[in-house]
Amino acid sequence: MKSNIIGYEQTVEYFEELIKGKKMPVATLFGGQPNIGKKEIIDYLSKGILCVTNNWCGQCESCKAPFLAHPDIIKKDVNNDSMLKEEMSNLLGRIHQKPILSKKMIVVVEGVDSYSDAAASLLLKAIEDAPSYVHFLMTAVYPESVATTVRSRSLIKKLSPLTVDPLAKKLIANGFPEEEAKRAAYLAGGRVGLALKILKDNELKNKYENWLNTFKKINRMTIADCSSFADEIDKKGEAEEVLSFFQAFLREQVKFIIDDKEDNRRDIQTAIRRSRESKAMLKANIPPRLILEYVFFNQIKA
Repeated sequence: MKSNIIGYEQTVEYFEELIKGKKMPVATLFGGQPNIGKKEIIDYLSKGILCVTNNWCGQCESCKAPFLAHPDIIKKDVNNDSMLKEEMSNLLGRIHQKPILSKKMIVVVEGVDSYSDAAASLLLKAIEDAPSYVHFLMTAVYPESVATTVRSRSLIKKLSPLTVDPLAKKLIANGFPEEEAKRAAYLAGGRVGLALKILKDNELKNKYENWLNTFKKINRMTIADCSSFADEIDKKGEAEEVLSFFQAFLREQVKFIIDDKEDNRRDIQTAIRRSRESKAMLKANIPPRLILEYVFFNQIKA
């Protein structure tokens, strides 16, 4: 089976060698922005780990099993802390049951940077007590925020967005129409996973186009209009995604500001700094609407 991962070929090749050489660590942590491509990489690597030949043979019983319902894959993606602790407690028993179709067992744990100390301690115990046939594949938007004890026992790979032009070229090389690929790469801010979703989902593409139109006119909006936009995004639970997109949009704007517009450059750099600060603010449970207003109000011209 040939990898169809776009943009992170070197990362995939590195892990392919680990899997084929039977040197895959017990725990691996993939970090990076939402929709950057962590899930796609984990899905591909899981198939190789579960293959009885460790070579994506496509012929063994494990490879032929429906991937989404594979009995040797355990997925944990729970946000409620009390449920997390219960799920982690159940996991401690589950990993000591032998695999059914494969020689290996995969535990996919998403969002480990949101785990409380108690939940992280249970995850650590599961990693430390895991039999040799178990591999943990974990994700985090902010890997530096994952409990130190978990990070110290994990191989960490942080995925960064590609620049727009190289991503567009890779999408085109993979058969996507040129203009659509360029637009998706731009709207995605270089995030491979998001670009692929935009190419396949017109509703998602239109949502990003609408956000982009708002960003372009934000310095002409009133404070009331800006507050209304922030409130709408907050109600839909899309604050983190909008802020990531806004930061990517601002980075692109800096490229086109000429030297005699230093005030514009300073305003955009301030907005970039505020959008970066928003990550810590979200983790501190500050209301998303207040964070959005903090970031966007800087762009409004009195």
